[in-house]
Amino acid sequence: QAEDGIRDVAVTGVQTCALPILNRELFLITAFGLLALVLSFLWLLPVTNKWQLLPALAVFGFVCQRLWQFSPLNRRDEQSPSQQSLGAANRLTVLRGWLIAVCAGYVGAGNADGSSTWLPAACYTIAALLDAADGVVARRSNSVTLLGTQLDTSFDALGLLIAPIVAVGQGKLHPSYLLVSAAYYLFVGGLHWRRSHGLPVSSLRPSKLRRLLAGLQME
Repeated sequence: QAEDGIRDVAVTGVQTCALPILNRELFLITAFGLLALVLSFLWLLPVTNKWQLLPALAVFGFVCQRLWQFSPLNRRDEQSPSQQSLGAANRLTVLRGWLIAVCAGYVGAGNADGSSTWLPAACYTIAALLDAADGVVARRSNSVTLLGTQLDTSFDALGLLIAPIVAVGQGKLHPSYLLVSAAYYLFVGGLHWRRSHGLPVSSLRPSKLRRLLAGLQME
């Protein structure tokens, strides 16, 4: 019993120490991400309108909100203690969210010049590659976390919303394609409605076909 008590105190101490360290990292990511967006859209990127920064900031704000909201899940499982840092895999996932925010800066920008086409396309392509890379890094470094799973799902849906909106604005896709982009949010809204009305909600069964279709959608 004494050993169990010492172990519990040790775990609690690690969790208490981990949270301030993790919060400091989250603060730095938020601050430097915002600074990088501002510098990019005001001085670095060839943009036609400085107001393009606003949707980029709004989307990055969503990315940071998700990151802070799910930060208590920065652990291997429900029984594991919180980890002191995000780790390489989760950092790649956050970078993916930042790149999607850059894409959002071209919502409504039209196709006035070549940069309005290739810049968001390049950013989203890199984000799609990082979607595969962060999972590989997490598995090889044995650092898969509940946080990474939540962020991965959120940013997948975000990218599949922002990129088609930009493409529709440039005339590359038919507006009806936005129904596919809205599918995730309609699904989540339906789950929330069922829970709020006391109706049963079942988990989706694993499906290789669903993952394949999602991957093709990102391409």
